[in-house]
Amino acid sequence: MEALKEYRSNFNEDLFLKLPTETPYGNLNVSWMEIVTRIEYLNDIILTLYAHFYAVRQVSHTTLDRSYREKFLIEHIFYFLRKTADELIQLISILSDFKQRKTFSQKIRLNSIDGFLKSKLSFNGEFEEFKEILGAVNKISNCFKHSFINSQTLSRSGDESPAVYAFTLHYNNLNNEPEFYELDLGRMLVDFNGFLKHSKEYIKLNFEEAL
Repeated sequence: MEALKEYRSNFNEDLFLKLPTETPYGNLNVSWMEIVTRIEYLNDIILTLYAHFYAVRQVSHTTLDRSYREKFLIEHIFYFLRKTADELIQLISILSDFKQRKTFSQKIRLNSIDGFLKSKLSFNGEFEEFKEILGAVNKISNCFKHSFINSQTLSRSGDESPAVYAFTLHYNNLNNEPEFYELDLGRMLVDFNGFLKHSKEYIKLNFEEAL
């Protein structure tokens, strides 16, 4: 994903946005820098996953360790997708409230993907096209974090490229129906990269000169 920075290029001042440096939530340029560098790290994990995926398929048999490695790498990827989306939503929420009120709110109004999805019209409705991908990241990451039965997906693996499998039982309560998810990882990363690109453009257009 290169919407925020060309992969493995040096981080320089051109990659900073012109954001407030002294706020109750710290220097927002540093917050932005962490988001950008986290995506750089995430790209390393993605490359590791794809290299592992194709290397395993070159041998005649696989091992339990190799199977778990693929599963855990995907979980690792989703942890950082979720964390990055949450932080971008938080950053835009801080900037939106400050632009409107000329002061920083005591509480970040939109604090997560979940809060964004439940809000009827967040950020002037300009992120509506990304609700599907953010909803998927939210569901899958929650499943990885909370679902006891997700371990039953161990034997699942993509045929030609890495795929995401998740098996969840809401609140781990047998009164609820289990739900199974199967998603193409590459397609998800392309869609998430679109969210990153739009977020950067939205911040630059709406806040760099206005704050």
